[in-house]
Amino acid sequence: MDASREELKATFRVIDSPQASDDEAGALINAVARSPRSGEAVRLLAASLRSTRSPSRAILIIRALRGLDAAAGSISELLRIARGADWDPGRDAWWVALGTLSRLARRAPELAGELRALAGDPGLTEHQASWAAKCAERAGAAS
Repeated sequence: MDASREELKATFRVIDSPQASDDEAGALINAVARSPRSGEAVRLLAASLRSTRSPSRAILIIRALRGLDAAAGSISELLRIARGADWDPGRDAWWVALGTLSRLARRAPELAGELRALAGDPGLTEHQASWAAKCAERAGAAS
């Protein structure tokens, strides 16, 4: 996807549109992440993460940002998702956000404490608590 700046903005209007299917938005997110202009798209991907209310789009955006080594710029959004977003009742995006935060703890050691606090959330299932504890442990080892 070799796009001009205007084409890139138009692409993100589709990605951010609630009328676009998750499959359509996902294909565009993946294309943007692989494009030669992906560096220019980082800011737009971060904005999309802030505004999305779709777990599947959030997952794809987080993975795209992670693949572009740009997830650190979205720590506040990742924490918001990891603390529980009303639009992610099945915690689908939560798993990816938590794993990404544990990776980012290598460069942001203060995240280890955040992840430990998240692991203690009484609303987690046993499986979720186990994943959160593993992420906190990884973050603690990295800091």
